Amino acid sequence: MAEESYQTVVVGLTEHILPLVPDLIRKLKKGIKVLDIGCGMGKAVNTMAKSFPNSTFYGYDLSSQAIEVAKKEATAMGNPNTVFQVQDILNLTFNDKFDLITAFDAIHDQPKPGEVLRNIYKSLNNGGIFLMQDIHASTPKRQY
Repeated sequence: MAEESYQTVVVGLTEHILPLVPDLIRKLKKGIKVLDIGCGMGKAVNTMAKSFPNSTFYGYDLSSQAIEVAKKEATAMGNPNTVFQVQDILNLTFNDKFDLITAFDAIHDQPKPGEVLRNIYKSLNNGGIFLMQDIHASTPKRQY
């Protein structure tokens, strides 16, 4: 999954994906608080952190092994502006507010995607941005 995500997200992140949001690059250069949910091994977070050193980047994932890999990569890349933690995004506390929340191929994996999206909304600062990339999928209609 990390390799696929790297090819579909990370490779074009700073050049193609982030510029889709008007004025986002300027804000990231100035310094904002960013959360990536379902960050996996932190490739996207570490890429953004390296490109935008004035911003602070948080990565949440359910896998403690993935978070450990992300932390090691952040250290190796010299990214002091990253915070990675094991977190079930169904149970966000809303104590922290973010200027930008990203979700790259993460929402479709959630058991309750609607609840996750509500939690994301509650975790955004006033005027905050939610940037999501996900697969095109739907639930098939079942007849009983």
